[in-house]
Amino acid sequence: MYNDRNNLVTLLKYVGGGIENNERTIKDQLAGIAMAEMKKGRDEDALWEQTLKTIEIININDMAAEMTNLTKFLQQL
Repeated sequence: MYNDRNNLVTLLKYVGGGIENNERTIKDQLAGIAMAEMKKGRDEDALWEQTLKTIEIININDMAAEMTNLTKFLQQL
């Protein structure tokens, strides 16, 4: 019975160590996922900022063209 108990303790130590390693691996993977999500968020923010700048430039160009058209129209009147 003593040997059985020692064998069980040894087995539990072996299995327990494996569980700890698996938990550590999962924690590392979750940290990696969190870092990737943060980077993705920063990249998305940069993309949105660039998109908004592009839209602003297009709107400014449209306003300039509209002003030119209005100036021509006023001159005709």
